[in-house]
Amino acid sequence: MTETDCFLYIGRTLAYCLSDSGSQLMFSYYLRMFREANPSVDPRFFLTDKDMSQINAIEAVFSTATVLLCWWHVIEAWKKQFPPARHCALWKLLYRLLYEENQSKFDTLWTTMTEAANGYDDDKKRGALTCAPCIKNEGIKYLKNNWMALVERKRWSAVFRSGRHYLSRSNTTGLMEA
Repeated sequence: MTETDCFLYIGRTLAYCLSDSGSQLMFSYYLRMFREANPSVDPRFFLTDKDMSQINAIEAVFSTATVLLCWWHVIEAWKKQFPPARHCALWKLLYRLLYEENQSKFDTLWTTMTEAANGYDDDKKRGALTCAPCIKNEGIKYLKNNWMALVERKRWSAVFRSGRHYLSRSNTTGLMEA
């Protein structure tokens, strides 16, 4: 089986795992069954939403695979916390944060957002971020607690998505869910 065959086979097979349970035990069971039936298949990436039972099962069964979060699901989770109609300027920053591929620029943007939530000491910094009033400490706390730990950033940030085979460069599960 070629790398292309493996990618297509795994994507189709795992996308059709149906169950009335969403437990880690159930996901682990199906992943183990798949691995036992296909011992030569060793997926490098899994793309999923932020369902920790899925993520924990994947990491337990395929410990060398990288788990990536679907960007559509990331954006939907952020929308629940920050409705775009009320946080228009913040959304420009969130999209920049999501799609930024350069670590230094990502870090600078996050620092700027954090400083905006805490207020600025000088007008020069205030000018760097025109939406300071839309970022509150609670919002930064939510992002920090749920999305900014290194293990989480590695799952959603474009900074950590380089080096993937062209067939595995999808950033959304939309094609599989359609």
